[in-house]
Amino acid sequence: TARIGHRTDLDHPQPALWTSGPIQAQRGRQQFPTLSVGDRVISLSGRHIDTGAYVFVDGERVAANVRCAAGNLPNCTNEAFEVQLSASPTTAGIHFLQVQNPDGLVSNEFIFHTLAAGTGVAEFDVSGPWAKLDQAGHGWLIEQISAIGGDGPDQLVVYWYVYLNGEPAWLIGQGDFVNGRAELETYVTAGANFPPAFDPASVDLIPWGRLSFEFADNETGSVRWSGEVDGYGQAALNIQRIAPISSAPSACYSGSYYNLDQPGHGFVAQVVEANGQTEVVLAWYVYRDGQQLWLFGQAPLVEGVATVPMLSYRGAQFPPDFAAATVAASPWGTVTINFSANDAAQVQWQSELPTFGSGALELIRLTRLVGHSCS
Repeated sequence: TARIGHRTDLDHPQPALWTSGPIQAQRGRQQFPTLSVGDRVISLSGRHIDTGAYVFVDGERVAANVRCAAGNLPNCTNEAFEVQLSASPTTAGIHFLQVQNPDGLVSNEFIFHTLAAGTGVAEFDVSGPWAKLDQAGHGWLIEQISAIGGDGPDQLVVYWYVYLNGEPAWLIGQGDFVNGRAELETYVTAGANFPPAFDPASVDLIPWGRLSFEFADNETGSVRWSGEVDGYGQAALNIQRIAPISSAPSACYSGSYYNLDQPGHGFVAQVVEANGQTEVVLAWYVYRDGQQLWLFGQAPLVEGVATVPMLSYRGAQFPPDFAAATVAASPWGTVTINFSANDAAQVQWQSELPTFGSGALELIRLTRLVGHSCS
């Protein structure tokens, strides 16, 4: 059933699109953009366009990324912005572009041309660490996995390491990934303690809300969220992939791992190329005194083994009130991870903090990334 969004009042005006240049100079014959073969970026001018705006081509919603040519939405420098399509339209010739703000109004139609027919559908491999580059200190570890049982669309599994009221928080969501878009039912947890005192029966799994991802390609996208838990709210960000999953054979170790007897906390490993070598990005989503805790680190991966200096983080607020300058990172200790088999690993930790001490866990794999399976 159709409905009108709640952001359609005087404070949320209709988006407007026009050819590049000052709007007061628009007269006579306009030079509308023409996309050559392989080109998917439309440059134009506009105003009242929010981060996470939906994109429609010829009346059909498509996966795309809307961004300023310079500056940040909604206040682009000189009102110049770009729309990057995930794939070119399936026919050559004239096409009509529109944008719609989330829960808001739809823009006028804007003409653009294509010189050649495209596929209309893009191939995606978006696994890896993602962030908003000017918001260092929080971000998303994204896993693109095959459908459970192998029947159906790919899935996105997303871990968001973030903050609430200065303390670390982490969210986890999963949903269908179709044509560059995913809507994720998302959860937050509470209640448990750090191993060996961890008790899976004490974990509270709390519905949090929804995360919506849209990717223009494997390197750029946007995320919108609507949190139903106090303190989280609604907003959107344009995001970029920090590093793709490595092409090295050891990249097949990338995925989520947990201890079979301790569901409710675990590790996410992503093998990337960084600093001229193969390294593993490692996150441990766990608890301390009933509250969420996330530990994060990165280190070289050599013959399936990495000793990772881990940091703990606190101090910041949840976006859009996040400020990178308020993030306080503290050395926590090390986690040594040994990928002893394709679907198993062992971890040993040695914390510098007496509260956490040292210990070890046997892990089994929970997820495998599309395109990065072990042979």
